[in-house]
Amino acid sequence: MPQLPEMPNLDDEIFKLSKEGILDLDTIYKFVQQVQLFNRLKRMSLPDIWREFVSSIEIPDEVIEVVKYFNDKGELEPALVPKLQEVKSAIENIRVQKRELLRNLATSSRLSQFLVDSQVHLYYGQGVPLS
Repeated sequence: MPQLPEMPNLDDEIFKLSKEGILDLDTIYKFVQQVQLFNRLKRMSLPDIWREFVSSIEIPDEVIEVVKYFNDKGELEPALVPKLQEVKSAIENIRVQKRELLRNLATSSRLSQFLVDSQVHLYYGQGVPLS
């Protein structure tokens, strides 16, 4: 039997799903990793008892489809979800516009006498140095 990678316990997440909860992308990717592991095991040559056990595990086609939406880094594949790429581009454009607006305000001669420095601190660690 090959050495298996350590997999997280997803009992809490399964319970959450049983209560019709919503999972974040990181948690969904943990499930994807486990499905990928079972798919790899099914392709391996294993001892008979293990091969029987692994082949008895059925993965629905819908779950296999979800696996395709993630790359190796756990990020969504933009090519498979075109709308996602549009949203990602729009968000990046807004960030650039916000940065430019803050830079213009911080370097404005009307405000310069009131500013101690030109560093702007935003939520979620997205600090924008303006000088």
